[in-house]
Amino acid sequence: MRRLLMMLGLLHRASGKTMYTNPKQVSRERNASWYYGPLGLQNIEATIAFIGDSTHRNQLQFLCDVLGTQPKEIATGTSSTGLMCSGKGITAALKVFDGDADPWSMRSMRSVLRNLARGSNVKRWDVVYFGSTSLHMLQLLPLIKWRGWPAARDLGRELAKATDAVSTVGACPVFMTGHSLCSREFLKRRDDGVEGDFPSADWDLLKLRRFLGDDSNAWAARKAAILRIAAKNTSYYTRECSAITSDRDEIDACSKLSFDAAGSAHAAALERQALAKLPGVRVVDAHALTRDQCWATQRDGVHYLPLLPSRLSALTAHVADCLREQRPPFRRFHRSSEHT
Repeated sequence: MRRLLMMLGLLHRASGKTMYTNPKQVSRERNASWYYGPLGLQNIEATIAFIGDSTHRNQLQFLCDVLGTQPKEIATGTSSTGLMCSGKGITAALKVFDGDADPWSMRSMRSVLRNLARGSNVKRWDVVYFGSTSLHMLQLLPLIKWRGWPAARDLGRELAKATDAVSTVGACPVFMTGHSLCSREFLKRRDDGVEGDFPSADWDLLKLRRFLGDDSNAWAARKAAILRIAAKNTSYYTRECSAITSDRDEIDACSKLSFDAAGSAHAAALERQALAKLPGVRVVDAHALTRDQCWATQRDGVHYLPLLPSRLSALTAHVADCLREQRPPFRRFHRSSEHT
């Protein structure tokens, strides 16, 4: 099975990119349609809203490949566009939150869903598959001052708001935890044509800090500098977090959310704890599915393209369960009347 997943990863690397970024970069890998049966899609007809970051976008585009169609851009009511595709009874649409430029707030879930439905020409959503914002919050420190921090501080309350918004529109909420971060990949020079120095273990703290403070250096190299500094100075994250807040509890929480394997594990644990208090939310544990799978990151430490089938399989199982609850007895429904 691992060999098959590796072959799939090679297909997705054929374009020279480390991840899906838009439909034009996808050469319509029709080999993906092989997964239509194994994913249990034959008896599913549903509308699915994807809300998340690039890890959600990759899943949406892979699902479109499986369905034998190509995603198209749609309006989402904001400055950014969305993606959607429809085939074999399934309509899926995606709204990507804008990361550090515009941290996604779960409070806006209802309006996001309404705008996404309008752009997709969908009357209602059966399932809302929304994702963690933890990777974006982790990578902001210390270069950007934690604009996503309120959502992390009040994660349980924010998740409850998002879940309530999903439920009030009659949809089934499915949450995906953040990926595991492969720390060692951040310390490798990227093969992306970046010129200049790349921080190494023999750099002293002064050199690392000067390098990190230079905005002209590539982001991949600056991430490596952050990890090098933290390895040499164990109080690094605590000091940076202290500059954001004077609250000791917040400083403690913030200092544990480092942009590395340990930080991503802590973030996923916080998400699981909050989700355990919301029994109506189904969970795709992407952290568990990607933990210790550095072979599949394709050297960016964050995205795991060869493992897309595992996350999509977890999602489709939840979709089938949701439909059984919403439409007993579970069977294939024709929903053409719900499209305008």
